Amino acid sequence: MVKAVTENGLGADPGHLVPAGISLPALLATAALAAGLANLINNLPALLVLLPLAGSSGPGAVLAVLIGVNIGPNLTYTGSLATLLWRRVLRQHGSGPSLREFTVLGLLTVPAAAADADLLIVARDGDRSRLGPKSLGKAARFIVDHAPCMVLLVWPQTAPDIATIPPPPPKPPG
Repeated sequence: MVKAVTENGLGADPGHLVPAGISLPALLATAALAAGLANLINNLPALLVLLPLAGSSGPGAVLAVLIGVNIGPNLTYTGSLATLLWRRVLRQHGSGPSLREFTVLGLLTVPAAAADADLLIVARDGDRSRLGPKSLGKAARFIVDHAPCMVLLVWPQTAPDIATIPPPPPKPPG
């Protein structure tokens, strides 16, 4: 499957298909691309095609691909090998949803599952030469302060040494 995909359109220069950068819109677009490709060719081949392309953008893009190929395949039967296998087992026992029913349920539940996430993974912006709360850029600071769930900040490259954390402010007298 991966060989067929890369030889029929993604083999020449597929890097332009994966959004560049580590901004929130770029990571969301990467996850959406991974979800869409998973529904077209299945999640495992989609992962094998996209992972090398996303790797050059750093860990945030890799995590976006992983999220996309894990959430997205729930939209269609063909999105996941596990779904295809379960459909086969259910049919052998005279049960299982129709293609239409599965797709409608997927369209209703996948966005809700993504919106009700327990963890938000964000590529951090701001001063990358040091650690600490004041080293975050405006976008990352806003997300950390307003997210309805836990936030994992991912460094686009090697994180600075822990010694770059500034000391706490002095305590007021009294």
